[in-house]
Amino acid sequence: MTVHVFVYGTLKSDQCRAGCWPVQALSISPATIRGTLYDLGAYPALSPGDGLVAGECWSIADADEAAVLEVLDAIEGYSGNPDCDLYTRVRATCTLADGSERPCWTYYFTQVPPGPVVAGNPAHWPDVEGIATHAGCR
Repeated sequence: MTVHVFVYGTLKSDQCRAGCWPVQALSISPATIRGTLYDLGAYPALSPGDGLVAGECWSIADADEAAVLEVLDAIEGYSGNPDCDLYTRVRATCTLADGSERPCWTYYFTQVPPGPVVAGNPAHWPDVEGIATHAGCR
């Protein structure tokens, strides 16, 4: 079986944390998810919402799920303790470019985001096309 993870920021394949994935993806596909995207400077934040947010659906082998989530949880500041976590890992559904849907893991910001909403439908981060890395990447 295959597990899917939707990423929208520094973990995307053209961003500074792409090398942090502990395994190679079976595939990486452009995708969107419902939500609101905020620009926090060095990284973005996703919260539930009605807008569309652009990102990538990383497909990984089912056997690699625990190892991948352990690494991503550490990067995203998720421990399962909502009083301390920066992000929370949730089950969601992302939509691929061909219109097919995939159940996926993604990360929502746990606080009221202090940054501006990223414009666009779908919203992209960084909001400038062609940027390979973002200054101050955490």
